[in-house]
Amino acid sequence: MATDNANADGFGEVSRVRGIIFEYLSFGASVFGLVALGVLLVYVAIDAFDLANASPEWLLTYFLTLVVPFLAFCLYSASDPEVTRRALGALGGGLVA
Repeated sequence: MATDNANADGFGEVSRVRGIIFEYLSFGASVFGLVALGVLLVYVAIDAFDLANASPEWLLTYFLTLVVPFLAFCLYSASDPEVTRRALGALGGGLVA
C-alpha cells in the first residue's frame, strides 16, 4: 500500500509540472491569437474603408468626431460608475432599456 501512495505522489508532481507548462503555453497561444486577430482586423478596416488613400482632412475629422469623444467619455466615466452603468444600459439595451 505504501508503494502505491509513493507512485501516486511522484506521478502527481510530474503531472503538476506538465499542467503548469501546458497552462503557460495555452495562455501564450491565446494572447498571440488575440494580437494576430487585432492586427488582421486593423488591416481589414484599412482596406475596407480605403484609409490608405484617405486625405488627412478626412482622417482628422474621423479622429475628432469619433475617437476623441470616446476617449473623453472613458476618462470621465472611469471615476463615476453610475455613468458607466447607465451608458452600458443604454447602449446594450437600446430601446428595451
